[in-house]
Amino acid sequence: TSGQYSEATLMAGVLEDEFSVPVKWLETESEDTLENARFTAPILKSDGVTNTILVTHFSHMGRAKTAFESQELKVIAAAVGWPEPKAEGLAAAHFIPSFAGYIKTRNLVYSGLVELRGEVLTSLQGY
Repeated sequence: TSGQYSEATLMAGVLEDEFSVPVKWLETESEDTLENARFTAPILKSDGVTNTILVTHFSHMGRAKTAFESQELKVIAAAVGWPEPKAEGLAAAHFIPSFAGYIKTRNLVYSGLVELRGEVLTSLQGY
C-alpha cells in the first residue's frame, strides 16, 4: 500500500525507532512487487547502488528476485520464513487435510500465479 502507511514507511519506523538504524532510501508508492522494483531501482541507481540484498518471504523470493533483476539490479537473495524441518518423518497424519496444509497450498498457488502475471506484464508492457 502506498503513502503514509506503506510497508516501507512502517518498516523504516521500526528500523529507526526500535533498532536505531537510519533509513537512507524509501519507496512508498508501489502497490505490488513489480512496481516496488520499478520504483526502487531509480532511487538506488541515483546513488550509484546496483548491488542489493533482497529480503522477503521464501515463497515470494522467485518473483521478487526476477522483478528486481529486470531493473538491472544485482540481487543477493536472503529469503526468510522457511518452514521448520520435521524430525518425526513421514506419518499417516501427514495425509489428512488441515488448515495449515490449505494455507501452504494456497500460498504456493498464489505465488505461482503472481509470478506468471509478472512475466506476462513484463512481456506486454516492457517493465
